[in-house]
Amino acid sequence: MSFTHNKHRFSLDPTKIRPDFPAIHSHPEIAYFDNAATTQKPKQVLDAVADFHHAYCANPHRSNHDWAMRATLELEKVKKQIAKFIGAKSHKNIIFVQGSTHASQVLADVFIREVVPEYGTILISKKEHTSLHEAWQRKNKHYKKDITLKDIEYNSMGTYSLEYLTEAATEKVDLAVLTHVHNVIGLEMGIAEAREILGSTPILVDGAQSITHLPINVTELGIQAFYFSAHKLFSFGGLGILWVSDEYLNYFSEIENGTPNTEAIISLGAAISYVEKISVSKIESYLLELTQYALAEMKTVPGIEYLPGPAMCPCASGDGILSFRKEGIESGELALWLNEHGIFTRAGNHCTATTLTENSLRISLQIYNTPQEIDKLIEVLKNI
Repeated sequence: MSFTHNKHRFSLDPTKIRPDFPAIHSHPEIAYFDNAATTQKPKQVLDAVADFHHAYCANPHRSNHDWAMRATLELEKVKKQIAKFIGAKSHKNIIFVQGSTHASQVLADVFIREVVPEYGTILISKKEHTSLHEAWQRKNKHYKKDITLKDIEYNSMGTYSLEYLTEAATEKVDLAVLTHVHNVIGLEMGIAEAREILGSTPILVDGAQSITHLPINVTELGIQAFYFSAHKLFSFGGLGILWVSDEYLNYFSEIENGTPNTEAIISLGAAISYVEKISVSKIESYLLELTQYALAEMKTVPGIEYLPGPAMCPCASGDGILSFRKEGIESGELALWLNEHGIFTRAGNHCTATTLTENSLRISLQIYNTPQEIDKLIEVLKNI
């Protein structure tokens, strides 16, 4: 399923994928570049949820009639799908939560309360999604512990400084809370390298941006927790997935009490099937190619200041996210101008509490985005 545009050959043909996404297909005039916030939904996902409502709408885990039992079986099936998709050894380690923010809050509550000792040390960056650092800060205060939250330094490219991690590891570190792919910088942050440096220190990973960009194997990463939001994986909102390793699983036994978000869970199962049919490796390759194409074309636009990320890397890299500033125009105004031309982006600080990302504009790409849409963006940027 290859594709050629302006002498550039891409590993995936987005024109064959776009008809699967009703919102994209019915609005060809729109270039939707806000996929890091949420992805569009393929008809296979919409059809799976419609089938639930038309054929067996019932509360799982509650009743003994056929519809309820089918709903229960579907949810267990999805858990097994998720476990396989992220390389987990068992679906019993998969916990349904409300989203990435909720997963972060749940992890912070458990690890601050039960695992990290008084006066312990947690490595966690202030330069990532606000909900990440704030959750740990609040729980530290709530349980009246005096745990040190040490801000992780980045290197010039925007990934974790291995020198900093090496220095931090010379003293006792009780926990590391890391991000797999940064939501603004758009690079894989170096989880495997961190694992090697930090030895036996437990590592918890925010996979909100990596889940549709990279093949995930939590077992090979050697981490203790991984989580993501379903709506960033072509499925419905209000659902998060939290995987926890065996040694900490008993702390999370009551998280799933109550009625689950059945529609979203069913939608996630269909989304995983959709992604697996295309293959994560092909998605990863295409997003790298499209990121590099966008970066090359943007370098022809005067007055662009790049944030750390693919533009700062000495080799070809990128997971579908580019963030930048345009000289002479505030990012919010730029986003509104692009919106008038049918180009949907994200402006501001992107839910990060740092000057690193403030007043920047982010484009975030997915498999239905095309190089022609990049060309449209470049043309508009040149004529501001």
